[in-house]
Amino acid sequence: MFTSLAKPLSSGYLPSMANSFATPSKSVQKRGSVVSRRATKGASSKVTFSGVTVIAPKPASADVKRNVAMSSEALERAKKRLMRPGVRLYARKDVPLYSADPDRPGVFIRELNGKTERGVLENGTFKVTG
Repeated sequence: MFTSLAKPLSSGYLPSMANSFATPSKSVQKRGSVVSRRATKGASSKVTFSGVTVIAPKPASADVKRNVAMSSEALERAKKRLMRPGVRLYARKDVPLYSADPDRPGVFIRELNGKTERGVLENGTFKVTG
């Protein structure tokens, strides 16, 4: 039997949205691009992205503040890795790593199984030039 170790979300904006059913408006049947939730107490919000419009109740300001704080904490944890430039690629057996030759434009460097060669790409194939 599977037991979830995740802490269940029992209150707040996201659980309330997850526990409610989205009901398509009449225009969904015509265009398929608008989804609205049954109106509840309070103001609603309308968001359009990529040709889809979603209408839902606005979250409480306390929920927004809590979500902003949580996302700021997550960004702070990821900041160290995001600020480090470059990509680290590890060499594996029989998998070539290509890079541009900084001294000769149009020439590539291929590292394969501990051997480094310079060459060009012709018709998608690496040709050693020396």
